[in-house]
Amino acid sequence: MLERIADGRTDLVFDYLSEGHAATSKDQDEVSLIQWCAYYGDVSALDAKDMHGDSPLSWASWHLRPASVLRKLCYGDFYIRPDYGSGMAANLLGKPRF
Repeated sequence: MLERIADGRTDLVFDYLSEGHAATSKDQDEVSLIQWCAYYGDVSALDAKDMHGDSPLSWASWHLRPASVLRKLCYGDFYIRPDYGSGMAANLLGKPRF
């Protein structure tokens, strides 16, 4: 199915993830799902969730990516707080502000 996604069938990303494949999957050329979606202009994949209900934004935030990376993954009502810090505790305390 990854080959079909790479050929432009980005609508298959949701099916691929629902089959239990990881959101971080890469094709034989090491191109990730999210990269193929970006290439074809399919922003719906930013809202795709893997079998555990985790989105690309969730993955990036868990791995403490810099704010510049997190901002690129934000969509809709999601945004990075202006006082975003580098420490995990500072970013997990309190309620999200929407």
